[in-house]
Amino acid sequence: MSSFNLDASTPTPTARSRPGRAERPEKLTIGGERFTRNDVKARKLGHTEKTLNRGDKDGAPYIYIGGVKYRPDQRYDAWLLSHIQARKPTALKRRKHTASTNLRKSQPTTSP
Repeated sequence: MSSFNLDASTPTPTARSRPGRAERPEKLTIGGERFTRNDVKARKLGHTEKTLNRGDKDGAPYIYIGGVKYRPDQRYDAWLLSHIQARKPTALKRRKHTASTNLRKSQPTTSP
């Protein structure tokens, strides 16, 4: 019968040798541009990451650095503001005028 060493102090090998997203910096500055990690940006805006990622197909700016998605703060905010939709107010319905109603109004009333 073989025995197994179950010593808790022995570090177990991890499946990922690189640091995870939570261990990456939340904000970066590259060339004067400030970048925020995608999950932090979503939390700040009160959205989920999935909601934030829906804008990617429409041209929302982002960059991957070390396998983690970052968004440029000023560019993303400008992109978000450029996608605000404003609807035109609905026009008031006009009454339809027919030829018979116009004739009735134009004829003088005569009383006997």
